[in-house]
Amino acid sequence: MWDSHRLYLLCEFARHGTISAVANALHFSVSSVSQQLAKLEDEVGIPLFERQGRLLKLTPAGHTVVNHGHEVLRLEDTLRAKLDAARPEIAGTIRIATLETVANALFGDVLDRLHRAHPLLRVEAEVMQPEGAITDLEAFSVDMVIAEQYPGHTREILPGIARLPLGMDALRLAVPSGSGIESLADAHDAGFVLEPRGSATRQWVVQQCRAAGFEPDARFESANLHTHLQFVIAGHAVSILPDLMFLEPVDGVSLVDLPGMPRRELVCMVRSSAQTQPAVLAMHEALRDALRELRPDWQVAEG
Repeated sequence: MWDSHRLYLLCEFARHGTISAVANALHFSVSSVSQQLAKLEDEVGIPLFERQGRLLKLTPAGHTVVNHGHEVLRLEDTLRAKLDAARPEIAGTIRIATLETVANALFGDVLDRLHRAHPLLRVEAEVMQPEGAITDLEAFSVDMVIAEQYPGHTREILPGIARLPLGMDALRLAVPSGSGIESLADAHDAGFVLEPRGSATRQWVVQQCRAAGFEPDARFESANLHTHLQFVIAGHAVSILPDLMFLEPVDGVSLVDLPGMPRRELVCMVRSSAQTQPAVLAMHEALRDALRELRPDWQVAEG
């Protein structure tokens, strides 16, 4: 019987490419990762690695074991869900990768709810862009990803990944107060602050501007939406931002409705093998309830 933790490390090696990268990602020492992979190779009884110059690479047998490892980890997910459902209390640790806006607006309330209802459940959360976080979800590094989908820009449907809906969040153009901008078309000469190149959000914003008859003047770039907001407050840019950024009015900023009143969809993405785990269900429920209480006028997913 092969050690599942060592199989996990091998899968992480296949994903990251080097032992040092695995150690850094998992906060282990390089020597510890190296020793565990060497023990796995002994257990398997066939070379899993080969040297190519100065680099360590997987052998064909190594790739085969990686595929087996992913299947073993999925089976463990399913078994854990069944065993956890039989326990009298929800306990353990759930690891979340979340959008910045959701973390800022909801997580204080979500953590309070979970602590009251399930005091033995530990929540670990990190703000991450969904593109990288979904890779971590597939690699069993996190248990849930809170992601967004913009109108007309659906995320790739990945095998083994389930989506649990949260709700809809309106998108508006944030402009400096007194700018005179009353529609997206009015912003044709304004400087825009956009998310990094290649992101789905940036692509969507650019498409909205083109539909309004102009190419956005991308003067500033940041993945941090609060940085976007600071540029707007300072009067140097405009930005399309979600309503979760504006739970209270922000001095120096006016919000302009966009054509068609578009909304982004907020979703929880989990491995299909783990979607019935009590901790996953409890986290999803707490997020929905917090969102519903925060903005009862919003469309929040039921069930």
